[in-house]
Amino acid sequence: RSASTIFEAYTYCAALFREDPAVWLMEYVGSSPVRFLALFSWIFGIPLCVRLADRVASRNSLPLIVYRKVFHLIAVVFFLPVGIYDPEFLGFSVMLATSIGILLETARLQRLYGTQKLNRFILSNIDARDGAKLSGTFTIVRTHLFLLFGLALPIILHARQQQTVARPLAPIVLMALFLVPGVIGLGVMDAAAATFGTYARRWRTGDTKVRLTSGRHLSNILCNKVFTKEANPALTHKTIEGSLGGLVTAVAAWSLVVLYAFGFPSHFRTIVPSIAGLVLGAVFEASVDGVDNLELPIFVAGVIQTCVLVLGQYF
Repeated sequence: RSASTIFEAYTYCAALFREDPAVWLMEYVGSSPVRFLALFSWIFGIPLCVRLADRVASRNSLPLIVYRKVFHLIAVVFFLPVGIYDPEFLGFSVMLATSIGILLETARLQRLYGTQKLNRFILSNIDARDGAKLSGTFTIVRTHLFLLFGLALPIILHARQQQTVARPLAPIVLMALFLVPGVIGLGVMDAAAATFGTYARRWRTGDTKVRLTSGRHLSNILCNKVFTKEANPALTHKTIEGSLGGLVTAVAAWSLVVLYAFGFPSHFRTIVPSIAGLVLGAVFEASVDGVDNLELPIFVAGVIQTCVLVLGQYF
């Protein structure tokens, strides 16, 4: 039944676009060395890195929340170069990979043959934020799909909107729209904030136990009679070290990208949207409780777009 469904979908796409999808895909990937090398590295490199990360985490007893952020690092390593040289291909590839991921998740939920190992791997790497975590239970998990889609969501949204700008944006501003919300904001800042926050107490006091509630909480400095702990429960366990560490790491990573791609900016105003997006994104990440793999890129992209609209005449 699965084979017939795939065949029907393939023939429908061929009839809809009046072209063989497989032939078009091979021509599209083969039209650029960057695309071919990227696809090759993704197919062989990402599974190898995931397997290696699983072994390293099991040997070093990494906290689950830190281990989950290793997947953010893997995504940044493999997606950032493509985002610099061919962002449109990154957006297309992520959409295709998300579709494949949805099919695999559906197959896992239906307990199709060959999905037992996939189910064990996913259930071993989820926590309470993903829903019910019961041993052997097939429950829908969307975190990995949200992470994958969130990394390239700004590129996808930008490609689908109607361009009405009177003049093109500066290349550095356009790259900020593509990379800062997803790859830098979600891939770097979110992962670094969780890692710094988790190890805050260990680094500060030498305590060998890593607790999610350790460190100096943001509620100590941000909450007041108006901005209460009850209305913002995330601030009671998000740490100052985590938020600052995530922001500094993200700004450093984006600065390296800018220096590599453009050199030292001639005008500081061209990096204002990206810095504003990261600063406000760090505040947003600290105030959100739960999985924010979609919300964070959307928020940061909104901040950058707003800055572009307000300050567009200066770019």
